[in-house]
Amino acid sequence: MPRHHGALIALLLIAPVASAQGQTATEPTKPAERNAVVGVKALFQNESDEILLVFDDRRQAWEVPGTSHEGKLTTSNLMEAMARDLGITCGGYQLGGLFTYHNPQTGTTILRPYFRARFLDYIDGAGFKEGEKTKWFSLTEAKKVIPYPASVLIVEKLLDQPERVWGGAFEEYGYTSPMTDRAAVKFRIIEDFYPLN
Repeated sequence: MPRHHGALIALLLIAPVASAQGQTATEPTKPAERNAVVGVKALFQNESDEILLVFDDRRQAWEVPGTSHEGKLTTSNLMEAMARDLGITCGGYQLGGLFTYHNPQTGTTILRPYFRARFLDYIDGAGFKEGEKTKWFSLTEAKKVIPYPASVLIVEKLLDQPERVWGGAFEEYGYTSPMTDRAAVKFRIIEDFYPLN
């Protein structure tokens, strides 16, 4: 190989490294803006196949219990903590689906795993921690009181076909506090339900 070819190859190999080193020294990397959150939902079912809903004081609406997934909690830790906060014990955790909610106004995406679990007992042996704000509903009743279109569709799908794990994507925004006007919620299916298993 001619000598100048070897020098050219060496220069081409060294130049990107030198350039990258120069960039890290003079142009600090900006942290990426966080536009996604993980919001876990838990579909607790009792022996009558009713589902547990909680009342949200801020929105004045019934909804599937949920929380954000932060820190070093494992899935089982998170599910146990949610159950304990409600005053129940449960078991048989299963992933029911993995969904994304998109808000075009804010650019935020919520990654929303839905877990299913079987109700076992009340911790105090008598009832929920907050009796008036936690209640069992049949699917028919739940569809009437949950004001969020994506949540209604997801609950119906997971109860109707529990043997599958489902995916899907929705655009949902325009919530009000309180949720007295369901028509204010803007909703669109981006990707209809599809099996993940």
